Amino acid sequence: MQAEGAGWRLAVDPSRDGYQALIGGEGWAIELSLEEL
Repeated sequence: MQAEGAGWRLAVDPSRDGYQALIGGEGWAIELSLEEL
């Protein structure tokens, strides 16, 4: 799943090991596991 808007982006891939989600904005990003979402 991917979504994007003005100044932000969200990507989720449950098949990845470790961190499955990426949330980011202009100049920053954070990776999260599914448990942290």
